[in-house]
Amino acid sequence: MSSHSHTASGASSDVIPLPPPPVPVLELNQARRGKVARELETLRNGTHACSRCSELDFKHSHVHTVSHTYLSGLPAAFLDWPTVEGLEAFTGKKVEYGEMMEDHVTDLQAVIREQRIIADGLRKVAELAEEHRLQEFQRDLERMDPVEAEVAQRAERERALLVQREYEARLAELNAKCARERARVRAKHQYDG
Repeated sequence: MSSHSHTASGASSDVIPLPPPPVPVLELNQARRGKVARELETLRNGTHACSRCSELDFKHSHVHTVSHTYLSGLPAAFLDWPTVEGLEAFTGKKVEYGEMMEDHVTDLQAVIREQRIIADGLRKVAELAEEHRLQEFQRDLERMDPVEAEVAQRAERERALLVQREYEARLAELNAKCARERARVRAKHQYDG
């Protein structure tokens, strides 16, 4: 028992010293963040406070300067050390954004279906109206004398050509508008291959 108390007092040479108390990871991260923040602040102010660059050769100094220049161009959000909370918040926002976009796409698909139904209905109404107009025209032709019938038929042919030209002009205008919009979107969202 006395040998144990003797060992505990530290007089024996074969005793293994206790390691220093561990430094919490949070304190290490905060110290690193502070150091990086100080270096970035000096870079933003135009001064150079890197003690290592004066001790190193030109090649390493050049690489270090380039990395400082690269870091100074980044937004402040990218310069913070990542934390678990930040990663969790980012993941949560990304999932929320994905769900929101899925809902938005579903809503757009529903609107597109409704618009197609409306367009089909309008087309059918226009076709029925044109069919009724042609039936009326045929009845009127039967009551006309041959000269009046020839004039009416010529007018009907000219009307059909005019309607066809208007349709082609509207279609060309719509195609040009779509092409301009496609070009604008492609120019805005070019991806590097």
